[in-house]
Amino acid sequence: MLALLCALAAVRVGVVNDMTPPANGVDEIIIVDDAADSAPSEAQVETQPSLLNEGSRTLLTFGLSSRFLLDASLEFTGEDVVEWWNLGTLRLEHRHGELLKAVVEAAVRWGMVGEEPIDDPFVGFNPRDVKWTGDVELREAYLQWRRGGIEARVGQQIFVWGKNEVCAAADVLNSVDLRYDPTAMLDSPKNLKVPVFAFDLGWWWESWGVQLVIIPFFTPHRGTLVGRDFSLAPSGSELEEQIGAVGKFNPTIEDEIQSAVWGTEVPDEAPWESSVALRAQGNVAGWDFAGTVYNGWDRTPRLRVDSDLLVLLDSAERILGNPELTVTDPVLRDATLAVQQKSLVGEELVRARYRRMWRLALEAQGVLGDVVVRGDIGFSPEQTFYTTDFAPIGLPSVLGSLGLEYTRGETWYVSVTGYAVAAMDAPKDALLSGLESATVDPQNRGAAVLYGVSSTVRWRWQEQGLVVSTTGLYNIAPGDHVLSFETAYDDFEPHTFIAGAVFINGPAGTTGRTYRNNDFVYLGYSGTW
Repeated sequence: MLALLCALAAVRVGVVNDMTPPANGVDEIIIVDDAADSAPSEAQVETQPSLLNEGSRTLLTFGLSSRFLLDASLEFTGEDVVEWWNLGTLRLEHRHGELLKAVVEAAVRWGMVGEEPIDDPFVGFNPRDVKWTGDVELREAYLQWRRGGIEARVGQQIFVWGKNEVCAAADVLNSVDLRYDPTAMLDSPKNLKVPVFAFDLGWWWESWGVQLVIIPFFTPHRGTLVGRDFSLAPSGSELEEQIGAVGKFNPTIEDEIQSAVWGTEVPDEAPWESSVALRAQGNVAGWDFAGTVYNGWDRTPRLRVDSDLLVLLDSAERILGNPELTVTDPVLRDATLAVQQKSLVGEELVRARYRRMWRLALEAQGVLGDVVVRGDIGFSPEQTFYTTDFAPIGLPSVLGSLGLEYTRGETWYVSVTGYAVAAMDAPKDALLSGLESATVDPQNRGAAVLYGVSSTVRWRWQEQGLVVSTTGLYNIAPGDHVLSFETAYDDFEPHTFIAGAVFINGPAGTTGRTYRNNDFVYLGYSGTW
């Protein structure tokens, strides 16, 4: 699901350049701007560094967004049928000339989800088992120093590397947060990134630069295994039914698996456990090039499930059909007793470990006529994948994308991107989850390959302030897809009102099939001051 929706969102909104300072416009409040009132004397000009003569300014930006979602595909599997999510952000940015810059940004998320009613038809405002949640977090918070061609930055940061929005091999420094609004990425993929504490040191000379990033602390992905429509195991999925079957005789199992899936053994916070990235970039003949070498943690954990628990999970369909089998069947009875005993003494039933990985990434961007061309390619000697039997496996991987983008004034925007992910030396006795459909014969392929195309078409009716867009992502292999439509009205600055729909599907064994019941329509609002 992460691959499908994140890619869809990135295609819609494009890459956000983290290094680009915000423009001074209607969405910013200048609290302090002493450049005009602090003009130095001629003597001061001769003695003070020129970097400090520009004065200082402080910018305050406030953002608010709200989105209400209704399920458009009711399947009566205990799924969520209504969601309401709100996001507020407050960003304070202070600059002292070109020498110093300090940024602090906070965000508050708050919302609810509700399941379909059991006895009455769902009419949009009568969900049951409504669950509310909220969170306040520190987003970006860093101090930047720049002098000449040297730039240093320390603090919580979000990195957006890579030229394409889909399969950007260099974009590996931040984990993602999927616990809240599944459509937050439709506004900006950056909203899903989890900030990491990092030391960022760069040296720039004319159009060339070298950047070293050290991330001393490990940050895992954030999400839920079960309990939400966009969990790893959504309502009605095979894995959700398996966990539910085991939970019938041991209700604590679900919570234990839920907490364990993101890491029971996280990396130590020792200097030698840091993640490190070295990046070089430059411009040749009007084309931007960059290369990145990353050595750090693969944030996909490798899960090891207790053998007795695995027996019960594999027999979930039988247990759901006849719960008495956990007593009458000798194998299931022994496994049930063993799992209960291990749970009582605190023995781990699910273990999640992380492994380090290498990633080499190359990227380029240039203009051919009226078309912007972007390319990304990357290689990892070993990356974590999962088989459809939920077994982790480390395989060499190659991923890449080639994108074309055309813009005509403020009226038309069209982008097309082809992409591929290949897991080399794939096992001959199992299929890889998310990459292959159930129709693939593992005996007749050497690599598991996912490839596809994504596209966005956006048209603006300038006189009326209307923006109509459609975005699609189609994995030619294995065959699943995501399609979205959206209409926005933004002629009432700084307010924007939106309405849209998202549809997901795919053949058996694909991610799209797992989330096929999650089609939804939505209404939303966003504003920035």
